[in-house]
Amino acid sequence: MFKSCCGKKVKKHKPYSQTKKVEAILKDISKANKSIQLITLLDPEKQIVAGYVQSLSTGISEDKVFDEMMKRILGFKDSCDSMAKQIGFDYSGEIYLKGKNSIVLLSPIEEYTLAFYFEMNELKVEFFDCEHFIATLDDFIVNLQKLMTGAA
Repeated sequence: MFKSCCGKKVKKHKPYSQTKKVEAILKDISKANKSIQLITLLDPEKQIVAGYVQSLSTGISEDKVFDEMMKRILGFKDSCDSMAKQIGFDYSGEIYLKGKNSIVLLSPIEEYTLAFYFEMNELKVEFFDCEHFIATLDDFIVNLQKLMTGAA
């Protein structure tokens, strides 16, 4: 099933009562940083609660690109969780991976995971401060926590 999100298709696997509100928050986060190509909120079973795709400037269909990006993000999350367990931790917490022109950032929110995929030039990637970026999202994250825990 695909649900239109702000003009872009985002695959969803499970209905959530707060999906529209979560989508609005994700869109606001995406507007705050134009380098964000994809942002999704994953539930504890790694299913997509909501997502927002800013732009996909390839000749390939959006669905195919989205699926491929999510496959990579979920593979990265699985690897991080596996490594965390191997060294004695329950979960991997906040983690990021910087490539030449892209960054994947995973940030836990309660038992959920906020996943980002950024594309930018090499210099911006080199100087991008993931901790500072997450700190700028505090208000958004508090609102997401309230929605996902039913406190909103």
